[in-house]
This record gives sequence, C-alpha cells and structure tokens, in this order.
Amino acid sequence: MSHNRYEIVIRWSNEDNAFIAEIPELAGCAADGATYSEAIANIRTVSSEWFKTAKELGRTLPEPARLSDRLSTNGIEWTKLAESSLEFWLDEKENVYADLAKSPARKMWLDYDDAVDVLYVHFEETPASDHSEMGDDGIILDYRDQNLVGLTILDASQR
Repeated sequence: MSHNRYEIVIRWSNEDNAFIAEIPELAGCAADGATYSEAIANIRTVSSEWFKTAKELGRTLPEPARLSDRLSTNGIEWTKLAESSLEFWLDEKENVYADLAKSPARKMWLDYDDAVDVLYVHFEETPASDHSEMGDDGIILDYRDQNLVGLTILDASQR
C-alpha cells in the first residue's frame, strides 16, 4: 500500500522550532524538518519504514481515510469544497504564472534528491520561504512575502 494515499498533516512547532509532519491514520508515524519540504521528505521516509515494520510484525495496515469521511467529520460539504478548490486552483495557477513571469532574470536552480524522489526548483539562489502550500497534485509551492520562491515536486520520476 502506498503512503501517497494517506493524509499528511504538517504544522509548525515553536517548541521544536521545526515543521512537524504526521499521518493521522498511522499511529506514531511522525517526522520533523527545518523546512516544510524537509518535513515532507522525512515523513515519506518514516512512513515507508512504518509500513515495512508493520508488515514484518504481521499487522494489518489501516485503510486511508476517505476524503468524504474527513469532510463530514469537519462539517464541510462536497459542493462547497469543489467550488472553493476550483476557484483556488484557477486563482493559484494565475498567480504562479504571474510570479514566474516576474522572476528576476528567469533563472532556476534545480536539485533532485533520488533517495526520496523529490525535485526542488528554486527561483532564487538561496531560497527561504515563509510559507508553503501543497496541492493535491503533489507539488508544493514555496512563498516568501507573497512571492513564489520555489516549488517541490514529489514523486518526480513518475511524472
């Protein structure tokens, strides 16, 4: 079973001074990272080990929670989610393209981490984001002061 089907919850911890990533359906499956992207990469590694250990111990793997179950738990309606997701996606794509067009000298720095199959794309030589947003497509957009400074592409070799 692929860990890509499980919800990953990421939050900032002032106590740990790090991003904390957890998979709620997998008891004890958590990781941290100095950056959002690092926390994602680390939780992917930890979840792979979690699955391996569970299999070795003969434990039944939990099914990923369905989106509809998570929505109903939080009182969100499908139609409202679909509408807001579509609006956000359209607005976000416009913003990304606009940000790319404004990128100084349109330079990019690429870094591929084959251990976790992640491609990092930076639009500044030393990017430092203050917030990130992950889309359902496995692409994380990194921003600083409302400006796109990079993106992270998960499962890069499978695209």
